[in-house]
Amino acid sequence: MRQAGEPGWTLKKAMSSTAALVVLGAIEPLPALAQEATDEPSVQETVVVTGSFLRRDASDSASPLSIVGRESLEDQGVANPIDFVKFLTINNGSDFNADLFAAGGQAGTAQYNLRGLGLASTLVLLNGRRTTLSGADGNENLSFVDVNTLLPNIMIERVEILKDGASSLYGSDAVAGVVNHITRDRHVGGDIVVDYRRGQGDQETYQVDALYGWDLGRTNLVLAASYVDQGALLASELDFATVSSGVGSPGAFFPLAASGAPVGGPRSDPLCGVVAGTPSSFPGGPGVCSFDLAPFTDVVTDDDRFLAMLSVRHDLDNGTELFADFNYSTRETERNGAPSFPGLRTITVPLDHPRIGDAPTFGVPSPPLAQLRYFGRPLGTGFEPRQSILEDDYARVSAGLRGDWGEVWSYEAAITYGTNDFTSTSRSDVLFDELQAAINSGAFNPFATALNGVAPNDPAVIESFRADLVEDVESSVFTLDGVLTRDLFEMAGGTVGLALGAQYRANDRTVDRNDLANAERFFFLVGGPDTDGDIGAYAAFAEIALPVTDWMEIQAALRYESYDNDAIGDSVDPKVAVLIRPNDILSFRGSYSTAFRAPQVGQIADETVSVGAVFDPVPGAVVFAPVRTTGNPDLEPEQAETLNLGFTLQPNDALTFSADYWSFEYEDLITTESASGIVAAALANPAGDPRVIRSAGGTLQEVRRSLVNAPSLETDGLDFMVRLDTQIPNLDVDFSIIANATHILTYELVFAPGQPAQDLSGSRNYTNSGFANPDWRGNVTIAAEKGPIRGTLTSRYIGEFTNDSGANPGETIDSWTIYDGQVTLNLADTGLGDFDRVRPFITLGATNIFNEEPPFADTSNAFPIATRVHDPRGRTVYVRLGTRF
Repeated sequence: MRQAGEPGWTLKKAMSSTAALVVLGAIEPLPALAQEATDEPSVQETVVVTGSFLRRDASDSASPLSIVGRESLEDQGVANPIDFVKFLTINNGSDFNADLFAAGGQAGTAQYNLRGLGLASTLVLLNGRRTTLSGADGNENLSFVDVNTLLPNIMIERVEILKDGASSLYGSDAVAGVVNHITRDRHVGGDIVVDYRRGQGDQETYQVDALYGWDLGRTNLVLAASYVDQGALLASELDFATVSSGVGSPGAFFPLAASGAPVGGPRSDPLCGVVAGTPSSFPGGPGVCSFDLAPFTDVVTDDDRFLAMLSVRHDLDNGTELFADFNYSTRETERNGAPSFPGLRTITVPLDHPRIGDAPTFGVPSPPLAQLRYFGRPLGTGFEPRQSILEDDYARVSAGLRGDWGEVWSYEAAITYGTNDFTSTSRSDVLFDELQAAINSGAFNPFATALNGVAPNDPAVIESFRADLVEDVESSVFTLDGVLTRDLFEMAGGTVGLALGAQYRANDRTVDRNDLANAERFFFLVGGPDTDGDIGAYAAFAEIALPVTDWMEIQAALRYESYDNDAIGDSVDPKVAVLIRPNDILSFRGSYSTAFRAPQVGQIADETVSVGAVFDPVPGAVVFAPVRTTGNPDLEPEQAETLNLGFTLQPNDALTFSADYWSFEYEDLITTESASGIVAAALANPAGDPRVIRSAGGTLQEVRRSLVNAPSLETDGLDFMVRLDTQIPNLDVDFSIIANATHILTYELVFAPGQPAQDLSGSRNYTNSGFANPDWRGNVTIAAEKGPIRGTLTSRYIGEFTNDSGANPGETIDSWTIYDGQVTLNLADTGLGDFDRVRPFITLGATNIFNEEPPFADTSNAFPIATRVHDPRGRTVYVRLGTRF
């Protein structure tokens, strides 16, 4: 039975049903519940499901397992992984939207971050096997699997989400859980779907998906492809997405003495507020000139993607199956930004500059004024946006055999190799030395008279100090693994099952920057050296299932993993899980495990220079400065203990209710040292700190830091799920409701040894290494189907949380509730034509139907919303046309 929506469905009826569901589920009343799209298979069969290598009924998992079917994804209007992941109630802190200081190269990507434990703490699998990490690292120096380029969405049969630790079976990275994408192999026939979406402003997205499967006797082939053309949405097209910078165009100027020391604070250009910009205050001086970034800055990036996958399944004579998956994707994302970055390195204007008379009056006769420090954007008002081009090519092949070995053992063995080539091109960035030379010679006018036509700059001079910064990151993964399974003996509750396995895994990563970047010639992005590294690991594991009685089963697993890096060493991780079924309507489950995450290649070998917001006590303000982060070859693995206790109540076939308590205790987290903390400690130390580099005048020019094993994190909470499948009497309407909610109880971080734990649950955590975690998240999907018409309405709720950014830290970011809905007409069931060979359909839908703006979240120099929590795109309407044949 599928979920649906009848004609004439109203919001009032939907909300009434939601209220009834909460009562029916006997759970604590919530402001709203919401749907994670969790489905149980409609036909119970013994299969290998995520979290075990033994075949079993999916409902018999002693670990918390959600199975999200393809039909549920269609009911939610999911066209791309981002549409599913961003509202997953157990997911916190992923980057989905463009953000000035939180996305960078991640624009156009989508990632899992289960439980807010980090982008690298969720293991992402494709048909049970690993895939390649993207070269588009997160701001936390973490590599991740980009699910936007993993496989065509139309190829997904289901998504299995294991919500507790799984290192005992899968090894490193499976700390917060596992997300396994299962494909539509052995399919016969075809699907074609065309999807068009219109958002705010002029933002449009076109998508075409196609799939066809052939039955060729012993061989089955399934080929799928997807093309996505997503248009950009600028911040200026949204009323609430204001964003500005205090380093503007026109600029501001610090008067400097001969020693290089500033003589008072900055003075904005006299034409600030006349030709462009807005005068703004600044600690220690009259002020700077702010710059409106909204007309230049993307909220949604221009994105073109092509994805393809071929699945091959071939039956050999002896019952052995040969299987192979081939994946390919290519992506180009164009990210708009201001015409030039602000200057973080000291640029000076000599007093003999021909336009020095355009400078502001400083009134500082003593000590004698020697020069000016320019504090602004060389290119801003009157120029076109500067673009960053992000190109991503991904390829993967996984092939192997499965079958029986003799009369006792079954086996599966495979080899997998995947590569990712990510290239970031920052176009027309400013070269530091060339800009300084152009100012020194008087060829470039840094004053606002260049903007009002009095003394304009020569385009040839501008081009003389512009160049592209190019960074190419290549990463690969190679795995060789095998599993043997067999039945051992009978116990009171059934047959004991055993699985034995081994794996070899190697990860490589190379960073290649162009010569200008190697020489660190750029004004803002600076550049950095080329780096490379690799990590290899060997593992052996075992799993056993003990049906002790007909009402209790014990599952146990143990994995040993050893690395070729001495600092990482080896790890032994056990897991024990118990499933108790006292009767046919109630079951209890519990699991305990240890888990680990080894340092990634980039965290050991990379050296990056990025712009950081650093609090500098010298001016008493947050300043933006180059922060050089160096990998640490002595990093140790992160360690975790996980616990899950839950139950499922199913009084009849129509109603299911489940609840789980989960807990993660995470130690030795790999994190970057705090740049602000390094600067503060250096000032307190009479000897200073060589990691803090200042100009002769005391301006912060660079902070150097490394990655360390420092903090610990403990988090726990509750998951709830209710599902009702029924028919409305006398109306012949299939009706269902699925509700999921997650409540975070604690999220305690210890930032450094000896410091007390801080409970940061219900906090945005913008200024620390944690992730935003509203106390409550939930969704409710109501669906109904009658004849050829099927409709769904989904309510999505994100609870309030505390802001730790902006002018008034501690303010509350309000809760947010939006509604998505769609109606599908299956033309083949209307009786209006002959549809013997095809089954066409049309879907009309909308996300955020009432165009509810995300709640205000004050953020210094960035969008006033929490982009890692709320979707800024507003209402999007869509039409989907397709057919199955």
